[in-house]
Amino acid sequence: ARDITPVQSILHGLNVHGEPGHAAGKMYWIQELMATAQKDGIGTLMTGQGGNATVSWTGKSTRDIFRGYAKHRMWKNAIKYGLFSITPTGLHPTLYGLIHQNKHNLHTWQGSAIHPGFVKQINLSDQFILNAGKASNVEDWQPAQMHRYAIIKPGESFLGSIWAENGAAFGMEVRDATFDKRVMEFTLSIPDKEFFGPKGEDRWLIRQAMQGLLPDEVRLNHRRGRQAADLGQRLLDSSTEMEAALSQVESCDMARNYLAVERMRNVWNALQKDVNVQNTHLAVTILTRGLMAGLYLSNLEKES
Repeated sequence: ARDITPVQSILHGLNVHGEPGHAAGKMYWIQELMATAQKDGIGTLMTGQGGNATVSWTGKSTRDIFRGYAKHRMWKNAIKYGLFSITPTGLHPTLYGLIHQNKHNLHTWQGSAIHPGFVKQINLSDQFILNAGKASNVEDWQPAQMHRYAIIKPGESFLGSIWAENGAAFGMEVRDATFDKRVMEFTLSIPDKEFFGPKGEDRWLIRQAMQGLLPDEVRLNHRRGRQAADLGQRLLDSSTEMEAALSQVESCDMARNYLAVERMRNVWNALQKDVNVQNTHLAVTILTRGLMAGLYLSNLEKES
């Protein structure tokens, strides 16, 4: 994606979708990929996003989750996970409220670009507690099946419309075979233990199914990539453009009512001092998502 900057991709995304999006920090490579496919004359592009909960579901190992918490000495998380594991799903919101009473405060939202005043205005913390464990939220302590539903979001998923809009913008259709009704019915009926290999390997169903069809270097690969890993450097490479966009958001009254623009500015300042893993992560979760929402609000304010 050498020919498109993160800010340019955000503006393009607003033009295509007409609203802010969750994937603000990685739109540049999605758009470049689709532009390349368009140049190659491709009419239908396949994606496998639904595989996260269907054909390539990792499997959910309670033992491994506990082991991970113990390895990092996250004892409170281990205790909380244990409590939720033995509590009926219908009582999860009540348990969540008891555990987090007096704790689920404004600090909870420091990892996003939402304004603290807006959090209070819409009672966001209370909404979060009431929806704990439901199919709208992915939680470590959810049973495997509910965790998969939370990824699929039955009746609430907007992935299809987003990909339809993306496809239309580049003159093609985008299809996801892993969300085919028959594939979903079959894979959701398979016991969770079948998604683990004999040595505890994850995604075992798809790894076995692809035997002889994919090279083992791909089929048995356990490395994980990070989307938008180069976002920090890309933002610095287009710093003049980034600064102009952030300043536009900071000067928008509507944006300042809904967004923690000072928090966004702090992330940008930190990124300019050091492009490390933490600052790049904050650039994804706070800076670019906040920027996309802010530019959207700025456009609304200009039109009103």
